[in-house]
Amino acid sequence: MHIACGRKSATLTGCVCRGVKVWHVIEVVLFELVGTKAVRALDRGTGLELLSP
Repeated sequence: MHIACGRKSATLTGCVCRGVKVWHVIEVVLFELVGTKAVRALDRGTGLELLSP
């Protein structure tokens, strides 16, 4: 299992291997998008399907 978290230009990336004890606290904030016609569209710059309004 791998994880990558970041803010602005700083990231923390790691690999969790067998026998390694890891204590991380993650806070997740979710927003429900209602009343929108947003779709995932291919972003040519990144090659990823990003949410587009």
